[in-house]
Amino acid sequence: MNLSPEPTPEHLQFAIEAAELGTWDLNPFTNSFTCNALVKEWFGLPADTTFVPLSAAVERIAPGDQPRIEKAIAAAMEPDSDGRYDVTYAVTSAITGKTRVLRAKGKTLRNEKGELIRFNGILQDITAETEWREQEQKLLTLIENSVDLMSVLDMNGINSYINPAGKNLLGIPPEADITTIPIKEFHTPEQLFFVETEIIPAVMTKKRWSGQFAIKNGESGEIIPLYNNCHRIDDPRTGEPIGIGAVMRDLRPELAIRNELEKNVQERTKELQEAYDALEKRNKELASFAYVSSHDLQEPLRKIQTFVSRLQETEAAQLSDKARDYFERIRRSANRMQTLINDLLSYAREDSAETVLRPADLNQLIAGISSQLQEELQRNNATLTVTDLPVVQGIPFQLQQLFINLFSNALKFARPDVRPEIKISATVVAGSGATHTLPAKEHYYHHIRVEDNGIGFRPEYAERIFEVFQRLHPKTSYEGSGIGLAICRKIMEKHKGAIYAEGQPDQGAVFHIYIPV
Repeated sequence: MNLSPEPTPEHLQFAIEAAELGTWDLNPFTNSFTCNALVKEWFGLPADTTFVPLSAAVERIAPGDQPRIEKAIAAAMEPDSDGRYDVTYAVTSAITGKTRVLRAKGKTLRNEKGELIRFNGILQDITAETEWREQEQKLLTLIENSVDLMSVLDMNGINSYINPAGKNLLGIPPEADITTIPIKEFHTPEQLFFVETEIIPAVMTKKRWSGQFAIKNGESGEIIPLYNNCHRIDDPRTGEPIGIGAVMRDLRPELAIRNELEKNVQERTKELQEAYDALEKRNKELASFAYVSSHDLQEPLRKIQTFVSRLQETEAAQLSDKARDYFERIRRSANRMQTLINDLLSYAREDSAETVLRPADLNQLIAGISSQLQEELQRNNATLTVTDLPVVQGIPFQLQQLFINLFSNALKFARPDVRPEIKISATVVAGSGATHTLPAKEHYYHHIRVEDNGIGFRPEYAERIFEVFQRLHPKTSYEGSGIGLAICRKIMEKHKGAIYAEGQPDQGAVFHIYIPV
């Protein structure tokens, strides 16, 4: 192979094509130019055209770039200029519609008289480089305006970059040359030892380290807590490490908020505990008061009942009809008072009753209640229909009281001339899928329905009926103290369950009982 000692035109053309450069040669007298195939492709010019009008090329350049291009060409052609031309612009192909960013470099040529005789140069496609620089600028803008400290530590142990937020955090003046500041200025001896023995080795071997850290403000000396996230930076060509990038967040605002929240939580917890203790004390006092008062009330009440009964038995013949009516009213009032006292005692006992849960077979429990209420059921010609019921975790005697109260209500509030019917059934439901609000949505519950065909009630009274001493009917129409359903709700609260009621006038009532599975 013979190698020419001097490059030939063929050699130069090969080099231009290998470098993917476009070439152009402008005739300043005709204002037209010749170019290679690559330039024609980029501008979308006809491939078979030899001489191209300059205007045909300029019109493919982005409108915003055209005035600048024309000004640069005119400046290069000025007699007193050095004739150099270097400009960047965007061009869109007339054929493909693809837009590229090109860099044009050229120079004018003059004869011995200084007359312009030629103007040529090259074009380079720098689209990829331009896009990369745009992305780089976006990233740099984010970094420069970040509130977090961002830095790059080179392999020689010198910081080559710290963003403005980092300089402010470290007490470094904005104009300072950070490459002249040793990293030991930003750390106490103990912190520097941790950096050198823990963080840097971890980043070098595992490519990252993150955790709570601290730096020292070089101006004030303040030790500032940070969350540090370090990554190894590798050379994309060799894969060898060339530095460590770090992003550090100032934890002082977060710690201040956390400390304030903890303080508020502690204060609130103390207030709640004090309120709970006061409420607990009050509840115990009320329960004790109700219990003692109820006992103290029973003694004079028993005497009233005894004396009224004796007078009715021994002196009835000597009393007028009006007097006998008064004594009968006294007797009924005393009996109602006795019922009220007994219910108050039951309600007070629920606060201090046992809370140990044990398996309770509701089939057996309801069977026992049915036997207990057999005389009352027969007297009212009532039917009790029970489907298969579950074994639940509960307090048996409290559950017994619950169902006795519900069955007694169903019999008490039966419709005249309508045979009372009581139905009880059970299913299992998810707390999240129940039609009523339950204490824990993530739990499952035994849903027990107690349904009757009695007088019912208006829907707006569905909550009121569970309040103490709340009655929907005059005491002359229906006996009772208005405490029975309040006891039912208290029992369900003890079981961490719930009870709800639904009803319509003259269409009966349904009680929904939920007991945790």
